[in-house]
Amino acid sequence: MFKSYLKYRRRRKGPFRIHSPFVFDFVTKALRRAHNDDFEKLYSVYRVIDRHRFCTRHKRHKARLIYKAAAYFDPENIIVEGQMNAMNIAALALSCQQAQIYTTAWSDTYDELESMGVNNLKLIKASDIDELLKDEEREPVLVFMASPLCETTFFDNILPDDIVMIDNIHATSDFEDGWESLKSSDAVSFSIDLYHISLLFFKQGFEKQEFIIKY
Repeated sequence: MFKSYLKYRRRRKGPFRIHSPFVFDFVTKALRRAHNDDFEKLYSVYRVIDRHRFCTRHKRHKARLIYKAAAYFDPENIIVEGQMNAMNIAALALSCQQAQIYTTAWSDTYDELESMGVNNLKLIKASDIDELLKDEEREPVLVFMASPLCETTFFDNILPDDIVMIDNIHATSDFEDGWESLKSSDAVSFSIDLYHISLLFFKQGFEKQEFIIKY
């Protein structure tokens, strides 16, 4: 959506216009990370599994963004809601190699990922997500939503240190409406819009705010 991208460009801010130490640290320490050898593995995944000779700039950009964000927060468990493409789920898996990644939507590409050494993926039922999240003594989790229209009943069991990462928030007008609804939820303390992906936070003691960040 070209108009939504222009709107994002007009409103986005660089790190030195951000008046939040938490968000400033995320931008400067995560998003500005140097090139990582794992990025080449991600591009190889795209070429081998998706069987394309070239990996487009857009796809490389998004995969690096997912990798950097996930690596910075370094969760022990990641829950994937919806179907991700091979390169993006590989970005999660390679960025947090000690984490267990639970997905409700298995794909043949995931079998191929395992054959390439990505071995921290596990298929679970949708009902198992609630059971995982209901444990109040659990470690914080990262929930990845493949779109802002995915089911969000898990919000009832979210903890203050949990993080939700959402893909494709500007892909269609319906997705943008879904994003508006999610970030306005009473459970959300603040949000970060990076155009290609977005993040929701539930920390207590923060003023409700949306950060639109240049990346």
